[in-house]
Amino acid sequence: MTESPLSTGPFVSAGFFCERGIEGNDGVLSVVRIVDRFTRTVTGPGAPDFMPPTPVRAQLLVSLKSGDAKGRHEVSVTVEQPSGLTETVVPGASVLLEGGERGANLVFDLDWLAAQEGLHWFDVLLDGQRITRVPLRVQYMREETRGMLAGGPDDW
Repeated sequence: MTESPLSTGPFVSAGFFCERGIEGNDGVLSVVRIVDRFTRTVTGPGAPDFMPPTPVRAQLLVSLKSGDAKGRHEVSVTVEQPSGLTETVVPGASVLLEGGERGANLVFDLDWLAAQEGLHWFDVLLDGQRITRVPLRVQYMREETRGMLAGGPDDW
C-alpha cells in the first residue's frame, strides 16, 4: 500500500470556529466560545423571504502537529458554499513545521459576507492540498411581528 504525502504529517489536532483564540507568550492557546452555526434573524413586516447577505465575523483555529513534515509551508482557507461555488476567504499564511510532536497553532480572522443560507465547508489547504474541512451553518430566521393592541395578547 502506498502512503499519501500527508499520511506522515502534518496532522490536524484541532479545527473549529470560535469567537476568539488567544495564544499566550508561552505558546499555550485559550479559546472563547466555540461555534458551528450563525443565525441571522430579521423581524418586522418587511423582513425579506430570503436571507440578505450576512456578515460573519469569527476566528478559525487550526492546530497542526508536524509528524514527519518539516520546513516552511503555505496554509490557506477556501469555502465551499451550499451551491457548490468555492471562494478563497482567508489569505495564505506561512507556517514552519519542525517535525515530531512540535506543531503550529493558526488563528485566521474570518470577516466574510455569507451570501447563502445553509451548510458551508471551509477547506484548510497546506501547499494547495486539503488537510481538513470545518463546517459552518448559516441560517436565516424571518419573524413577522404583530403590533400590540391595547387589550392585551388575547386581542391580537
